[in-house]
Amino acid sequence: MTCPTLGLPDSLLVNVIKAEYTYEDNVTFSCANGRTMIGNSQIECLSDGTWSGSVPYCSPLVDSVKGKANVCTVSQALIQFNKV
Repeated sequence: MTCPTLGLPDSLLVNVIKAEYTYEDNVTFSCANGRTMIGNSQIECLSDGTWSGSVPYCSPLVDSVKGKANVCTVSQALIQFNKV
């Protein structure tokens, strides 16, 4: 039995990326660039072809001096970073 492909955000790192995950395969996640993980750091492919949990996500980067998140806005082809 195989589990669905994982949709992974850019900031989320995975211990092993495979084309196909099968029963009892475990996937361990971590966050890049000092971000904090929200959710479980590990999921397993179950015998019924589902995952034991959902894919976690990583918190946005925080300005360590001001404690505020950096916000990115996209308008047409212009990308602008603003501190809030």
